[in-house]
Amino acid sequence: VVIDNTSPSKESRARYISEAKKLGISCRCFVMQVSIEHAFHNESYRQLTQSNSHKSIPPMIFYTYRKQYEEAKLTEGIREIVPVEFVPVFENERFRKLYSMF
Repeated sequence: VVIDNTSPSKESRARYISEAKKLGISCRCFVMQVSIEHAFHNESYRQLTQSNSHKSIPPMIFYTYRKQYEEAKLTEGIREIVPVEFVPVFENERFRKLYSMF
């Protein structure tokens, strides 16, 4: 079982950890190393490049996530906590330049 950044609190992760334990499998938690400012930047970029396929994420969602965030701990029953550095991949040079503009 992999728990990603969409489970910001100990409580929200507990259901996955509980199910994994019932099945006898281990959990790993991947934590994206991205500031809220960087998350806003990525959202703006997605709006510019994927406007037809990406529904806008309101700022309130980012702030709510940040407010609810509790750092994952091995004591929750997680086997491994994996920090993940964000490294963007671009379809073309124009998108790379666009991403770097702001």
